[in-house]
Amino acid sequence: METIGCVPHPEALGVSPEIQAELFRMEQRLKTDIKAEILLELSGTGADIKTAGPPVKDEEIAEAEAEATDAEVLRAEDGHPYECALEGSVWDATLLCGTPALGLGATAFIALLIVLNLLIQGVFVGIVSEAFTEKVYTESSLQSLRLWRRNIAHDVKNMDPLTQKSMALRVCELEPGLSQSASQMSQYKELDAYVSGNIGPIMCTLAIICWILSVSREVSRCVDFAHCVLDLPRSDHTVISRTEGVVRVASVSTMRVAIVLAGLACRVTVAVLLLGFGIIFLINTIGLGDLLLNAVALEFVISIDELIFDALAPNVVRSLISAAAPLVHPPLKRWRGLDLKSAGTLLCVVLVLVVSFFSPAYGLLGTLESLKEAHTTLCGGSLDWVYGIDGASARARRLIPFVYELLLLLSLPPKALGCLTGRTQRLTQARIHGASGRWKPAIRTLLRPSRLCCAVLMISAC
Repeated sequence: METIGCVPHPEALGVSPEIQAELFRMEQRLKTDIKAEILLELSGTGADIKTAGPPVKDEEIAEAEAEATDAEVLRAEDGHPYECALEGSVWDATLLCGTPALGLGATAFIALLIVLNLLIQGVFVGIVSEAFTEKVYTESSLQSLRLWRRNIAHDVKNMDPLTQKSMALRVCELEPGLSQSASQMSQYKELDAYVSGNIGPIMCTLAIICWILSVSREVSRCVDFAHCVLDLPRSDHTVISRTEGVVRVASVSTMRVAIVLAGLACRVTVAVLLLGFGIIFLINTIGLGDLLLNAVALEFVISIDELIFDALAPNVVRSLISAAAPLVHPPLKRWRGLDLKSAGTLLCVVLVLVVSFFSPAYGLLGTLESLKEAHTTLCGGSLDWVYGIDGASARARRLIPFVYELLLLLSLPPKALGCLTGRTQRLTQARIHGASGRWKPAIRTLLRPSRLCCAVLMISAC
């Protein structure tokens, strides 16, 4: 036995998609009930019902209803409008400000909350842009580390007389209880945790991605809300109706649309500014624990409007927004089921991520190179050597930086730079002081063919 249903074309009905979906649901339920009643009558009369199929169980009826619901969703998906519910935010409250349902006092209070929100977020944006976007290691700070490494870290005066360790080795071994160079040791500890194993760059990348997604959610919400407001019917005054406890915005005035769009423009501007400065803030954050805290702090700043609404909004505004029916707007353009808005959002996220990586001024890769250079300057190369000056003449003091730079340039690994005297205006004596505490003439080292060039340049410099 077959049941034939005739469903008119949706265009011929001239009704909304919601009514079409409800009619389709009722039709499927009616078919299921008729089939169950027929099978029940056949089984009660003792007739042969093999041709009609087995008895219908509750599970089969539920499965048939689920299939009908899925078919209904697939059928109404193409023309079903998208919904945008009002949220507890001072920005969404602009849609209700000035209406008789809200009242003049509540409208003025919401306007005050909007100004307060703009002021707080503006101050946060200014603080982040001024105080947290400077590079941690600039060329001047790197030069300071080089001077420390050259003049202090390997000076024999700063060597531990008991362990015979240089200041550089003690700093890089994170020796506790250092009376000096504590700031350099703290910098090295932070840099080593960030650079070693690329843990810092990976965590920074994840924090940047989460922050970009958070801002994109904010911007997407503004776009949807603007689309819904623009699709509302126009009238001279904003009309809000309440039916069975549900608040609906029947129509809006042109001035209302302009106010809502202006508020959304401010909201998007704050989000975009926080996006740019927040990415720079995260890139210049070296501590691994600080990365997570700063990401959470940025999320807090962007959600201040919801915090202000939850804390200070009048009860009448809360009740109206909680009882408001979702705004609807026509479906967006799609390509094989994928709406272009989602694809465009993903493309923007990838684009912002690429810019944050390869930006010449504040990019993550450039900052990472500066951090690696600072890490190498502090504790790179040979560490366990020191130098001293015998007969401290001014010319010898001028010669030591030159020789140190020359040794670094030639990548020579001596344990120390010897003592130089300049009273006769020539190199008269150079000695090496190793970790064992024994002094060796430096002439043997300088006579090696690979280091003869260094000796010639040192003598010519005198």
